[in-house]
Amino acid sequence: MPPPLILWLDCLTEAGRDIPRDICDRYQVQRCQNLEALPAIIQELDPDILCFDFDYPDPTQLALLQKTKLSHPSVPILMLTDNPSTELAIWALRTRVWDYFLKPASDTAIIRRLNVMLPVLNQNNGQRPRKMLMPDRSVAEHAICIDTPLKDRTHKIIPYLREHLHEKITLSDVARLCCMSVCEFSRTFRREQGMTFRDYLVRLRVDAAASILHTTSHSVLDIACSVGVNDPSQFSRLFRRHMGITPTAYRSLRRDQT
Repeated sequence: MPPPLILWLDCLTEAGRDIPRDICDRYQVQRCQNLEALPAIIQELDPDILCFDFDYPDPTQLALLQKTKLSHPSVPILMLTDNPSTELAIWALRTRVWDYFLKPASDTAIIRRLNVMLPVLNQNNGQRPRKMLMPDRSVAEHAICIDTPLKDRTHKIIPYLREHLHEKITLSDVARLCCMSVCEFSRTFRREQGMTFRDYLVRLRVDAAASILHTTSHSVLDIACSVGVNDPSQFSRLFRRHMGITPTAYRSLRRDQT
């Protein structure tokens, strides 16, 4: 099976840097500088991974990334930037990029994150995973409630959870989005996902926080709030329960590994 194809999007105001040789050696890499033609290029190349390489992205460029994610929710996105803004990191998390790198990021760190994607891509034997429903905030909540078999209903709520991690999410809200009672949703979710809804939501929040911890220098409190946990003590307890160490210790460990 050929190596995954990365579409490397040059969003820099100055001439872009060379794509790291190690990445080009391990992956197929196609560079794109014509961002206006991006939809057509994605349609033609069908990339496995998208990499948005920014210096200081402007609103138009960020809107392009967000639109691309909504149009191709199953394609992992990496985001590189020179901008150390906390707000930008939180925006990236809410947009559901796979990972966020503050430059200068080491080639080793980028390759390590790309390698994490490989098992997911390989499990699909080179085929694109099923496109997931991405809720549009301008659409009424009942938009997710469509006529599908019961076994499919809880899967359709996962993109919604990722998109709204920073907000308060209740069991009754998601049950209503799936057109189920709370009891019916809880039973179905546990059967399909292998864990309770609460445990699944906590895991999503901890995983998202872990990604920000090792790619930024933002405070633990800011990161906790960005994933919907406003109590730092509660966040530390949840993080330690799922990761085995505290958020601060996790950040130190990842830095030592880079």
